[in-house]
Amino acid sequence: MLLYPTIQAMLLPRLAGGARTPRLLVAAAVGAGVVWVALATAVVPFIATLVFAITAPPPSWVVALLALSIGIGTVAQIAQAQLVAARRTHAAALAWLAGLVVLLVVGLAAAPPVTAATIGQLAAAGIVLGALVIAGRKP
Repeated sequence: MLLYPTIQAMLLPRLAGGARTPRLLVAAAVGAGVVWVALATAVVPFIATLVFAITAPPPSWVVALLALSIGIGTVAQIAQAQLVAARRTHAAALAWLAGLVVLLVVGLAAAPPVTAATIGQLAAAGIVLGALVIAGRKP
């Protein structure tokens, strides 16, 4: 997530000129996301135990899905930059609003809370990315 502002600073001038998002950039973001998920799954339970002095760290599947949702969110931000550069901010805002609604519905309607929040976060990130990609394909 903290890497994205650097990507955006390099990407927006190009997109404002009418260019498409470079496929290599998307591929690199996806590759970095895979590494992120693997590292987070391996390291976060240990760090959580060390830093927060908890006796039961979050399950690996929770950490993996939350890390995956962050990766998807980063790719979504790249897709959003394309819409913003094309002056289609309304489409970007609607995509994020749809993701928020999904997060709230799944997070509040399902149980147990950790499972609901984890699935809701992943579903919301997927909805946002899907909506941004679809909006980016329309002229």
